[in-house]
Amino acid sequence: MLLAIPALALLLWPSLWLVLGRPRRVPATGAVEPDTDATDAGISVIIPARDEEDAIGRLLDSLHAQSIRPGEVIVVDDGSTDRTAAIAREKSATVLSGQELPAGWRGKPWACFQGARAATAPWLLFLDADTELEPGAMRKLAALTSDGQRVYSVCPYHAMSKPYEQLSAFFNLCMAAGAGAFGVGEGGALFGQCLLVSKANYTKVGGHETVKDRVLENLYLAEAFFRQDIDRTCYLGQGTIRMRMYPEGLRSLWRGWSKGFLSGASATAGLPLALCSAWITGAMTAMLALVLLLAVDASPSYTLATLLVYCLYAGQCAWSFRLLGTYSVWTSILYPVALLFYQVLFFAALITGRRAGTLWKGRHVH
Repeated sequence: MLLAIPALALLLWPSLWLVLGRPRRVPATGAVEPDTDATDAGISVIIPARDEEDAIGRLLDSLHAQSIRPGEVIVVDDGSTDRTAAIAREKSATVLSGQELPAGWRGKPWACFQGARAATAPWLLFLDADTELEPGAMRKLAALTSDGQRVYSVCPYHAMSKPYEQLSAFFNLCMAAGAGAFGVGEGGALFGQCLLVSKANYTKVGGHETVKDRVLENLYLAEAFFRQDIDRTCYLGQGTIRMRMYPEGLRSLWRGWSKGFLSGASATAGLPLALCSAWITGAMTAMLALVLLLAVDASPSYTLATLLVYCLYAGQCAWSFRLLGTYSVWTSILYPVALLFYQVLFFAALITGRRAGTLWKGRHVH
């Protein structure tokens, strides 16, 4: 009877390959001469920012360091109470003071919408303030604009420096896999941290006004493009764009992942969601099998099956985590730690989200 536990885990193990088995990165391009016209990219960069003084300077510096630069960089200051706007001006960005949040709108969609209205280039690149472009990134992104009938998004590579940040592992994994862009049923969602779209297609779907009341506006914006028969292409960000999420501490990480957890799950397409859920269940089952192995007098066959299955999941974690960020090999070997954190936060978000929502940067997010 006990053998059924590792057997179930083994049965669910291939689910991750089905949903994340065909990862792709932004295609590399040929070298560009240093004297290339600074506006060659034909792209307006739009950065919604609220209390981002610790991050905005690094992003703007990374934009200035590109061999091909965007036509303009617009920072939409969304009611910051710190030096976000001042730093952006010091870095030569165009700063828009965000207008008062209208009824029915959420902060980020409203900031993005204002930035898009002010943009003058034929392509719009929306970037979160906690991202940074790698050298040559703008050249790669500019090359994508040759196909004006697509919208592109990139999942940033998660750069970490503190041990607690490793707890983001399963959130990053489910975000990438749940997009439905790297396995069966490709097409799927979009990543909001780095979104590249022609102004014509953005206008065609109504822009962020279409998703003005959404927490994870990128997921619903993908649906709007789908309804207009506009193809979506997603990439993983290693070598193109990186992010540093929630460096302020564990409390910030908890609140950050909580704010969009339930909305993300409800907006994820059925097949990717089912496959992600199946794989998470399998990983939990493998963990349970290992706990029982230590707690009961198990047979040699159960011991062998449990150790095999656990190693398979740990190996799969090592492969997938390294696709998504600077995760330690120990995060994979000891994956139950991050997985239990993921599960605890999920159930906490389920309870508190329905009752009162989450407070994020002074605003309530439901």
